[in-house]
Amino acid sequence: MMAVLYSLAANVQAECDLDPASPGGPWIANIPAALITIDASLPADTVNPIAQFDSPVQGYNQEYIDCHKGTPYGKSAYGLSGQDSSTRIYKTNIDGIGIKLLWNNGGAFGQYPSNQTYTPSDGANVGRFIYPSASFFRVQFFKTADSLMLTNPDGEQALPAGEIAYNWLVNNSPAQYTQQLNIGRITVISTPSCIYTPSQTVDFGTVTSNTLTTEGIQRPLPFEINCRTDYGYYSASATLTTSTPSSDNSYIKVMDAGGHDDRMGIKIRNAQGQDMKVDGSSSENISNKASMIPAQFNWTAILIPTGSSHPTDGDFTARAEIILQLR
Repeated sequence: MMAVLYSLAANVQAECDLDPASPGGPWIANIPAALITIDASLPADTVNPIAQFDSPVQGYNQEYIDCHKGTPYGKSAYGLSGQDSSTRIYKTNIDGIGIKLLWNNGGAFGQYPSNQTYTPSDGANVGRFIYPSASFFRVQFFKTADSLMLTNPDGEQALPAGEIAYNWLVNNSPAQYTQQLNIGRITVISTPSCIYTPSQTVDFGTVTSNTLTTEGIQRPLPFEINCRTDYGYYSASATLTTSTPSSDNSYIKVMDAGGHDDRMGIKIRNAQGQDMKVDGSSSENISNKASMIPAQFNWTAILIPTGSSHPTDGDFTARAEIILQLR
């Protein structure tokens, strides 16, 4: 019997291993938590972001050796879905707020996701793959709907903290990242956009001693505020102040044509028939108005005599400021 022995040899060739001489290996970038504030009247816009945040740069060359021509590499999102293929914007936890992921190699931006194959720059079949030291991540947030439906005025969570993107080489797996982006918690606050009645003049007409009685001369003083809000409803309050109050802050002093301010006054009464203090200490509140439905204040201005002497003939004036606040 004759035995024939064969010698078998295996040629094991590594592919895209981290260069032992590389200053560093896989890199984790961090963008801290952020609060984004937007105006409720801001229209949808998928070109101009409402907020943008960059990570630090990598700071060192991450180099891989023995990378063969055709080796796959790319960029992938993590934990995101609902990407619009035309804008490359992903959805967030808030309908109408989207996020775009970008990566910069130190010279140009690339979008997510992407899948490519490596070709050595010198045309060879094997080369060195490098993530440059100047590379960094960028995230952009967009308002993708004209109106939002928010519930938390202290900040609605758009995205939780955690990993959100990674770059890969050879294997598309979050566990085998070459560069990874983590973000802090991203929240959104919307500020209402309001229009309100401009300054107005209350005309009491011609006043005589016969018409200016203790009952006073009444004139309507209506005004309103109309707000667009992303929280569905808004509440408003109105107060009154003047630089010429009476000693008890119950009325506004009136200056007559002779320069006297102790002969007439103007009281302000709210829609409930309550007299308003003129030092801002009393208010009228209107609650739970739907977005874009005006909150209307129907006040009354009452010109009253305040002294025993008759006012000097001629024009008379008084000024006050109505302060509107949202809640």
